[in-house]
Amino acid sequence: MSIYTDKLLNSNLIGAKTTDELFLMERKLSQTKVLYLKQNPIKGDFDYKHLKDIHKFIFEYIYSTAGKDRAELGFKNTPFGKYDNDGIFNTFVDGSNIRAEAKKIFDELREKNFLKNMDFGDFNKQAANFFIKLNNLHPFIEGNGRTQRIFMRELAKEAGYNLALNKIKGADIINACSYARYGNKTDLSVLFITVCKPIDKNTIL
Repeated sequence: MSIYTDKLLNSNLIGAKTTDELFLMERKLSQTKVLYLKQNPIKGDFDYKHLKDIHKFIFEYIYSTAGKDRAELGFKNTPFGKYDNDGIFNTFVDGSNIRAEAKKIFDELREKNFLKNMDFGDFNKQAANFFIKLNNLHPFIEGNGRTQRIFMRELAKEAGYNLALNKIKGADIINACSYARYGNKTDLSVLFITVCKPIDKNTIL
């Protein structure tokens, strides 16, 4: 058991005794919160705090660590990564650099006016680029993907687009983000295009 899974197990609020039991119960409980957020999104400024607020809401009854990043939990100068579906191990931003990198990412998003007033092609390209950076940040021990997808859905909505990332297989998103580390950002942009539509009265995703 890694130090991260050990932390999750010790911080769980649902009485799970093993990681298998924990993740099974977690998926069921978090899905209810994810569905709720589709109709009742968390209001925020699309900054790092907004991302953390979403994570806290999803996992607040599952982990005492909900809404806290790895730095806040004491994991600094500690390698953190995961294998993609091709067996490539991807290392994410170190805990000691999370705050600085988050500021850089979200400042850039604000400078781009939160991707508003962009045509379809530009929006998908910029949205994919932002998602890649957000995924590389991976601030939480668990639940990054779910939190990121909800954040992106609401960001897109504010920009005038429906971005239904739930229609893309998680494995495909993981692999596309992994490929982007080696300069291939096209795959994720193409995936976004397949589930993105301008908002109008006839568009419901």
